[in-house]
Amino acid sequence: MGLKTRLILIMILGLIISAGTYTYLSSIKETIQVVVAVQDILPRTKITPNMVKTIVIGKREGNLLAPKAFSRIEQVVGLSTKTKIDAGELLKADPRKILYGPDIAKSYAAGREADKRYFVPEHMRVTGVTVDSQGSAGDELKLGDLVDVIYTSKEQGSTAFAVTIIQHVEVFSISGGDEGGLKEPQVINLLVTPQQAGDLALAKRNGSIDLVLNPSGGEIAQPLVATPNSLLKGKK
Repeated sequence: MGLKTRLILIMILGLIISAGTYTYLSSIKETIQVVVAVQDILPRTKITPNMVKTIVIGKREGNLLAPKAFSRIEQVVGLSTKTKIDAGELLKADPRKILYGPDIAKSYAAGREADKRYFVPEHMRVTGVTVDSQGSAGDELKLGDLVDVIYTSKEQGSTAFAVTIIQHVEVFSISGGDEGGLKEPQVINLLVTPQQAGDLALAKRNGSIDLVLNPSGGEIAQPLVATPNSLLKGKK
């Protein structure tokens, strides 16, 4: 290969590198507008203007991290969340997280409360457990909380036991509670798998149920069985 040919190839390569660098730098400078939550938005909540804002991010970053992100506030106002949206999270056209499109018209009728069927994720179920204030973390549970389910057997004496049978399930809805100054039982509806729904049904028919608050990020711990003997050991 002659010197002249090598110089031409070097010049062509330099032009290619320059063009690529220019394109890359240009893409970094380009920006897009996206919608983010300014507060935690609980599941099954209709989005209002005060819950969101717009920010500007790099177009390249946006295309990588949020290709389906909403770009204007008016696009999200009136939509409803399926799952919790954390403060600072980008809002995207993700049917797993936000109810939008034709389902909106189906889920709301004449301004009434949304039909909860449209908020149940595929392959999941909703089942209710009736608990008093002792069994519902002192009536402190709220929509979107994560809870563990503790089953206590009906047996008496040394054969009695309690054990955590389900962990890290979401509180779907709550009804009942404090009425007229009296602590009334609450029905806590939980979002569970079909298998967990069956486990809960069996547990409810054969003992009592308590719900305990799980950390917000969700945690799975090794379940321990509590028995009268273990309670006595704890007193030593």
